[in-house]
Parts: sequence; C-alpha cells; structure tokens
Amino acid sequence: MAAIQYHGLLSVTMTDEEIFDELWRRLRECEDPDVVYAEGSFILHRWDGRTQEPPLLLYVNTAEISAAARIDEETHNALWPDTPLEHAGLNLFLANVDEVIRTRSHSGRRHIFISPHPVAVADSGPLHAYTPLNDAHFPD
Repeated sequence: MAAIQYHGLLSVTMTDEEIFDELWRRLRECEDPDVVYAEGSFILHRWDGRTQEPPLLLYVNTAEISAAARIDEETHNALWPDTPLEHAGLNLFLANVDEVIRTRSHSGRRHIFISPHPVAVADSGPLHAYTPLNDAHFPD
C-alpha cells in the first residue's frame, strides 16, 4: 500500500493496533522482556540494561502511539529515510522517551506521559516524552 499525503503528513501503512504492537515488541526485545501493559501503561522493570525500582510506567494508548508515529516527510527523510515511516516515528518516540529517562532528576520519577509540547524535566511531577506531531496528551 502506498503512503497517502494528508495535512502535510504521510499516512501510515500500518493500522493503529499494528503500531501499538510494534512498540510493545520493541520494548520487550530491546528494554524489558517482562514488560506488561496494564491499566493504560507499559510497566518496565528495566531500561537500557538497568533495573528500575520502582518500575517505570509509560502511559500510552493505541491512538496516541499511532499519532506519534505519524511524523512528517521532512523529519522522516532527515532521520531515517530508508526506514518505513511508522518505524521512523517509533524510533523518534523511543529516542524521546530515552532522553526523558536519562535526564530525570532521580530514579523515583517513574510516570512517563506523552506530551505534544517540549517540556523541561522538573524535579517533581510526571515526566513527559515530547512527540512533536501528536495532538493528544494525558492531563497531569
């Protein structure tokens, strides 16, 4: 299926559910083989080879991760031109999550939400992973 141009973005060729499943696969294979999804979040006991105690909670649903995977053509071509569009979007999303985890002020900060706006990582409160083209976000 060819990608279709709409609103300045390329449409994804994967369904929302396939994108969600691909995120889950990547988290399981690259970060935590025991990752589970429960009550609206991925529960991660490991990240980048390090045990997370308490575990990280990555709050994301099918619609939000699908929106995050819809990056624009310019971003796609600049970062991962030889990668399918939705895979490039997931690459960018996971890079943002990794940055938030690595720059948090202390390991007790474990709640990670998707945000459509860049935010500074504060010393308290929830962490936000920036997704530049995502119109939806979780309230604080």
